[in-house]
Amino acid sequence: MHPQSPGNAARPVILFKSPALSVQQVPEAGGLPGTPGTLLLVSGGAIPLEAGAAELLIGYLKVARAYFTPFPGSRKFIAGFYAELARQLEASLRGSGRRAAAHQDIAGLIQQLGCISDWQQQYPPAG
Repeated sequence: MHPQSPGNAARPVILFKSPALSVQQVPEAGGLPGTPGTLLLVSGGAIPLEAGAAELLIGYLKVARAYFTPFPGSRKFIAGFYAELARQLEASLRGSGRRAAAHQDIAGLIQQLGCISDWQQQYPPAG
């Protein structure tokens, strides 16, 4: 098959994957300029992400997974954490009227959900 034939369409590239959500780079819908090419996929649907937002979000998801994985019951906790993240991001977008999440949306979400220093106080590692 020729690389550009319709039967060999570009497939999504998985940038981050967990049981609760994934971030994927997808070909632009119909090749339309300005269509976001990165999506946060959750059980309820897909949230388009601007490029800078996708990078920040992926880094945050990786940090959260790395911090919480050693905890007992971590799979369930991380799934809940990711679900809350997606819920808050969807609500933020609805409130702003924008279709795609921007860098400032993810930065605001991180402030709401916290980072390692916040988690260390709220969820101290078992020692």
